[in-house]
Amino acid sequence: MFYWQVAPRKGESISEHLDKSREYLDDNNYGNGNHESFFGYKIPNKKLIKDVLKAATRIVKAVKNNEKIVIFGHDDVDGITSTYILFDFLDKIGSYSHYYYIPNRLTDSHGISESFINCVNENNFSLVITVDIGVTSIEGVNKLNDMGCEVIITDHHLISSSNLPNAYAIVNPKRDDCQYPDKTLTGVGIVYFLVSIISELLGITVPDKYIFWTATGTIADKGSMVGINRIICKVVFDNWQKMIDRPLSLWSNCISKKCTTYFDKNHYIYNMAKLLSCGRDINGENKALYFLLAPDYKQREVVTELFKRRSEYESSLTNVRKLLESISPENKDLFYIYIDEKDEIPLIHSGWAVNYMCYLFKIPVIYIKIKGSLVLGECKCIKPFNFVDALDYCKETLCQFGGHNCAAGFISSVDMLSSFRNLFAQYAETQKDVILNGKKIPIDLEVNKEDIPSLKNLIMNYSPFGEDAPIPTFLVKNIKIHQTMPDAVNFSLKEYLPGENYDVVFTYRCNGKMAIIDTKKSSIS
Repeated sequence: MFYWQVAPRKGESISEHLDKSREYLDDNNYGNGNHESFFGYKIPNKKLIKDVLKAATRIVKAVKNNEKIVIFGHDDVDGITSTYILFDFLDKIGSYSHYYYIPNRLTDSHGISESFINCVNENNFSLVITVDIGVTSIEGVNKLNDMGCEVIITDHHLISSSNLPNAYAIVNPKRDDCQYPDKTLTGVGIVYFLVSIISELLGITVPDKYIFWTATGTIADKGSMVGINRIICKVVFDNWQKMIDRPLSLWSNCISKKCTTYFDKNHYIYNMAKLLSCGRDINGENKALYFLLAPDYKQREVVTELFKRRSEYESSLTNVRKLLESISPENKDLFYIYIDEKDEIPLIHSGWAVNYMCYLFKIPVIYIKIKGSLVLGECKCIKPFNFVDALDYCKETLCQFGGHNCAAGFISSVDMLSSFRNLFAQYAETQKDVILNGKKIPIDLEVNKEDIPSLKNLIMNYSPFGEDAPIPTFLVKNIKIHQTMPDAVNFSLKEYLPGENYDVVFTYRCNGKMAIIDTKKSSIS
């Protein structure tokens, strides 16, 4: 049972209402005077980020001394785009000895693993730069230090400043001792500002194409679409042609001819991100990153392989979707723990699966995969529930945990699984009101069916959309869905009949297609 919550009307017209209800999105008053200009926008001075100048200076020194540098990147799109920007930038400033290593989450342990430490030792790297990863790798950083290798960590995941790795520099706005006022930057956003500072030190210009990849990583990682993330994406959408990078030439027709509206461009980035997520490989390699760095004559071959992987991924995902839509857990009032005892969901789909179940049930969901004696958990929730706080409550049963407020993960043992469930149930009970609040469907405005044809063009004025800035949701009452919304995608999983009248909550997908969120039979005769 979901609850519809229609926002109070704030204007006579739809645009007046949205103007007033969403004016907070572009209110970037950070409360101090230390700002800089970014494509005409005012943002906080990037040098306020703790350790960023220290890291930039160390990287310049490494390049000048021709040190061997390795970039250790996360294998999601945020990590891939971060690694690409930094690798390409090191090329531009004259490094001849830089490499990358991308662990595969399906086969490698999280963080700085033994296999990576062995790689550093065998190749005599003197500087490791992590991107979108590393802030929890206390033991791994100690081992690298013992080998005489310095470590710069760039990360954006939640941390405890009382338990940081002993790295040369830790560039993370979420540090308690970081004065940078915008804590929402993704991993690639942090890397972008890092290379911007290095550019200033060297008196060179940052390529515009890096902003495109920063927006791509930010959107793919579901970064909060307020503050600097929002500004970065606005800059890309408003200057689309200037952001074209060499690897995008394979999609030049889409860029120049079809991407004219916000939804066109957003859908393009969404599809690019889906492709880049299929690059996982072995021994530190990544096919998606290789595609971005490959010479022209190799690009088509590599991208063909990525498309093949994407097709296989989508095919297997269809089976997972059918499985999840068939389950109906008896107790899903406060939370749902899905243990994949029969190993029916491939590990590569675990993140998608937990997201989908959270969407279906609108409660905190934990997907558990058992590998030998280990328990691997993926967590997803709807604000204002906080999964990092929940896992911290259960930490005595966990080997490792981390992530974001609404998306986190953990490692535990089979022996501790029962204890973990009991502790989590205790915590969920204390958060009952918070969880029930997440079962509400917020509705921006009730509209008439005559308003529907103009809504898509109107709402583009309030883009970009994403976390904390969702695409507007509308309610229309007493309509025949097949007549009024013949092309709408039904996300409500409810059946509706052609001859019946319904009240419908709907929104728009990232490609601009209308999507039905929930329906009720109309009480109006």
